[in-house]
Amino acid sequence: MKHISRGAAMLLAAGAFALARPTTLQAQAKDTTKATSGIEAAAEVGVRQFDPLFSIVPNQQQLGKLLEYRDLKEGLVIPQAMLMYTPKDGMGTYQIIGRNLLQRDQSVFARASQPGSYDVQVRYDGMVHTYSTDARSLGTFGNGNLYALPSPRPDSNAWRAAPYLSPIRSIWDPLKMSFALTPTPSWDFKAEYTHISKTGDRPMGMAFGGSSNNTREILEPIDQTVQDFRLTQSFTKPRFTAVASYDFSMFQNAFNSVSSNNPQQVTDQLTNGAAVGRTALAPNNSAQTASLVVAGNFPWRTRVMATGSYSWWRQDEAFIPVTTNSYYINDPRFVVPRSSLQGEAGTSMINGSVNSHPFKDLTLTARARSFQYRNSTPELALTNFVISDRSVAAGDTSAARPYTKTNAEFSAGYRLPMDFNLTAGYAWEQWLRDSTERNVHTTNEVTPRVSLDYMGVNWLTLRASYTKGSRRGSTYNAMTTSENPNFRRFDEADRDRERTNFEAEFMPVDQLSFSLTWEVGHDGYPNSTYGVQSDKSIMAGGSAEWSPSNRFMFNVGYSREDYNDLLQQQYRTGSTPATANNPTWVWLNNNTDHINTSYAGFTAVLVPGEWDAGGTISMSDATFLVASFNPVTPTGGTAAQNLSATATNFPAVTQLLHPQSYFVRWTYSADWAFTLRYNVESYNQNDYRTQTLTPAIGTTANHVNLASYYQNYNVGWWSFLVSWHPSLMKFGVGRSTM
Repeated sequence: MKHISRGAAMLLAAGAFALARPTTLQAQAKDTTKATSGIEAAAEVGVRQFDPLFSIVPNQQQLGKLLEYRDLKEGLVIPQAMLMYTPKDGMGTYQIIGRNLLQRDQSVFARASQPGSYDVQVRYDGMVHTYSTDARSLGTFGNGNLYALPSPRPDSNAWRAAPYLSPIRSIWDPLKMSFALTPTPSWDFKAEYTHISKTGDRPMGMAFGGSSNNTREILEPIDQTVQDFRLTQSFTKPRFTAVASYDFSMFQNAFNSVSSNNPQQVTDQLTNGAAVGRTALAPNNSAQTASLVVAGNFPWRTRVMATGSYSWWRQDEAFIPVTTNSYYINDPRFVVPRSSLQGEAGTSMINGSVNSHPFKDLTLTARARSFQYRNSTPELALTNFVISDRSVAAGDTSAARPYTKTNAEFSAGYRLPMDFNLTAGYAWEQWLRDSTERNVHTTNEVTPRVSLDYMGVNWLTLRASYTKGSRRGSTYNAMTTSENPNFRRFDEADRDRERTNFEAEFMPVDQLSFSLTWEVGHDGYPNSTYGVQSDKSIMAGGSAEWSPSNRFMFNVGYSREDYNDLLQQQYRTGSTPATANNPTWVWLNNNTDHINTSYAGFTAVLVPGEWDAGGTISMSDATFLVASFNPVTPTGGTAAQNLSATATNFPAVTQLLHPQSYFVRWTYSADWAFTLRYNVESYNQNDYRTQTLTPAIGTTANHVNLASYYQNYNVGWWSFLVSWHPSLMKFGVGRSTM
């Protein structure tokens, strides 16, 4: 609470100081006009330090959530830097801009352009995703992508005393280059190349002998490359436009699989599984896409647009062996008919739209779209499977699973008296699938909608809309005889959908503005005995901005999201009617999510042209609860079966994230400014699924995990920044970081 108190005091003091100053003075910065040509540069450099006086300096294990999607290091920081050249004629852009330089999430943008001639751009944006900073594990990663363990295998105590690992994170290094050429006013050519390098690791699970036997959480090694090359040619005339493009994309993975020693077994066993488990990773693949867009203007203020695209996908990575268990490796029953997938698939799409404004108050819109996924991969039939490296099962044949999706939509808008606008529309969507692979051959959904807008005065805008959809499918076919015949998958089941939206924006005076949003949604599944029964959501929020003078601005906002899902299922065991379809073994699962988000911020000019200050406070509070219960007490089976059929509630999961940021800035001259910024952030979670994790569960280390979770923290840090030519930087005033 001391951070909130200090922050609020700082906010109120700065705001009161700004309001107390004479309002006749203009909050203008000093004249920073530069020459219209030549080389210009700007930079912001400083230091960052965690606050040891007013907060707990985090240790390495507490940084997980704080660094989840960013880099936050102590010492030298370079939030912004820019170098720009302007020719004497003022035509053209030549610049290099950097953000968060020397950090994992840094970005650099360079551009050289001449209007009507060429445009060359290069952009790099580092992206980081930290999964954990408190993971613990034994073993070493060696040759052959193998996580090795000593022999004999460590016991539970050894696993629980395992050392902390380095932070588990993946880093993306995307580099995008583009070249645009405009030889004539009608022709535009653009070439784009994107190279994304992905490195690091992330948690993944591996089962040895099946999920009921040994399991271990390991790290998936990441060394992947994505390359994308795109060519676009466009032709434009006053009444006609055409754009053709070709895209080639390639994904490469340096690791085709990852292996790990079984934490319980040193040697292969016939019925208990293998000493080493192996899991395939994402395979190398490529894709090509060609597309064409044409659009033209016609009489009655009508514009027609048509789009077509066709893609080819290829994947021919060699199969890894069917098992690692030496008892089965050379068994002729498990010979694979070919050495690789020879995968060939793709999509095709045709889209058309017509937008017409034939009369002053009438607007008509029609759209149609057909999308098809095809799969021509040769059929692959296996005589037998090795299940979990320990048992033999009858084989299966691969399935293509193509589908077609068709959409059509029509809407009409009419301007009513008193500046109301009424729009009504009707949409239709159809899916066609192979019912032997995806249960339902045909689903049709129709969605009528209506909306009413009001913009009769310049200080008020209102919008309300309502949609009600109905999806119905053909006969539902069970995929296997073991499926419950009354079960329905939520994406294929009959569904009734309703959405109601309301938005309002109003500005009663120039210094004050408000906005409100409210949305209610409900998906009902009227013909699903088992599966998802309903999905409800309510979202409401509002924001306000107040500027009593040109030297002070305050904004505040709040939103709440509520989600509720109801699922009905039935416990089953065995195949006899008494155990496979016992009505007292039905249980309901009621999932609820509540998310509250609030924020407030201000900026204040303390001394015009010299001193300004600002701050932001935000809070996100989320609660997730799973309530499970039986409508009736389970009976009719053994005591053990009835107990297994009894539903149990789970504890609530809560998360609270509360970041704050405040700054004071002194503009010494047109060339120099100094910023002192203080950030504080707290995170608190209560999650029964992870808070009590240890590297080994049980006394025999049958289940081993990394025991990682985002720890709670309360962290503050100071930044002192020196800005050179602050007026040239896009975020120069009031902002010292991206």
